[in-house]
Amino acid sequence: MLTRLRTTTAPTSTATPLAAGERLANVDVLRGFALFGILLVNIALFKAPAIVQAAAPAATNALDQLAAQAINLFAEGKFFTLFSFLFGFGVAAQLVRARQHGVPFASRYLRRLLVLLLIGVAHATLLWYGDILVTYALLGFVLILLRDASPRTLLAWSLALLAGMTLLLGAAIVVVELQRADPVAGAAILAAEREQLASVQAEIARDTTLYREGSYWELVAARSLPPVGLIYNLVTQGIPVLAMFLLGMYVGKGGILSDPPAHHALLRRVRLWGLLLGLTLSTLLVFAQTQLSLFAGLGALLLAHSLTGPLLAMGYAATIVLLHEQPRWRSLLAPLGAAGRMALTNYLLQTLVCTTLFYGYGFGLYGQVGAAQGAVLTAVIFVLQVAWSDWWLRRFQFGPVEWLWRTLTYGRAQPIRRNAEAALAR
Repeated sequence: MLTRLRTTTAPTSTATPLAAGERLANVDVLRGFALFGILLVNIALFKAPAIVQAAAPAATNALDQLAAQAINLFAEGKFFTLFSFLFGFGVAAQLVRARQHGVPFASRYLRRLLVLLLIGVAHATLLWYGDILVTYALLGFVLILLRDASPRTLLAWSLALLAGMTLLLGAAIVVVELQRADPVAGAAILAAEREQLASVQAEIARDTTLYREGSYWELVAARSLPPVGLIYNLVTQGIPVLAMFLLGMYVGKGGILSDPPAHHALLRRVRLWGLLLGLTLSTLLVFAQTQLSLFAGLGALLLAHSLTGPLLAMGYAATIVLLHEQPRWRSLLAPLGAAGRMALTNYLLQTLVCTTLFYGYGFGLYGQVGAAQGAVLTAVIFVLQVAWSDWWLRRFQFGPVEWLWRTLTYGRAQPIRRNAEAALAR
């Protein structure tokens, strides 16, 4: 269990939100790192129709080709899995803390998920179709059923989900490619792919016009009926997200991130094999996407989410945790921790900034920014977020959305100024 999770008060019958002194700095740094990767991937979806991202290597200049392939190799499918892992770890931390304070866990956790669900629905409807919060909230309800599971059980379920999805997608790719070799079935598949490509081209033209020139309320209407983005995220990312939730709970219950020195050997193995296997398989899948047929290539993209995403995510995580143990690196990585402590606020702020830049009711740059420019813009936005987060947290205990989330969860206004908690205790 999280025996090293620090507490500043003796067990009590009334639970309170996690204070700054109780947080694990390495976990906040990981959240900040994940936020950067999420923006690096998501900015392609903010600035152009999603299908353009997949087509970029064949349709743009050499620099954009290189940037798009690098993002596909190192980031696509890797950072939402890392963030999912951290969500599961957070659930384990909340569970341990509730038991330390002798208070029920389930009721408050369910309120927390309901608030997150409301925030996610508002985000997906009012701002951006690519929201992941609704998926997190809905799948988070599953974790309540496994709160008492042993670490070994959590790990087994996580690996079973990832292995099952990997085998299913691998089999589907093989079947599609074998069917293409048959004259009759191959002709049918080719006809279906041509029909799909024609539909995609029409969709690209329609979305480019809508998002570049449409009003705010026209975009809200387009996202609302039906909620295609929400359904797509839940179907394509649901299994990897749930699997990483469970893996995060496994790590949380095992105390690995709360006591890295005791687990250096394990962390080094995860770093080695996560990066080695993750990069090797990711390279193969990126190449396969350019060689396979349209439908099989889509399967290879999803396969990356269930296979290389978790491997590289864990490789990245182990690398950062080990670096964070070194004083020099701890100082260099500290700014990421500020962004990570305000992860929900910064995630939503990324949407506000990017929709303002790219959508018609803002600067209307939709469809006009290449992959390389998008990567540079990601770096600029994130550096500003880190600086703003540091400034904010010098004055306040939580980010503004985190404060709202906690206030609604606990049913009372939470102290937000850094000196307010001490004043409230008097």
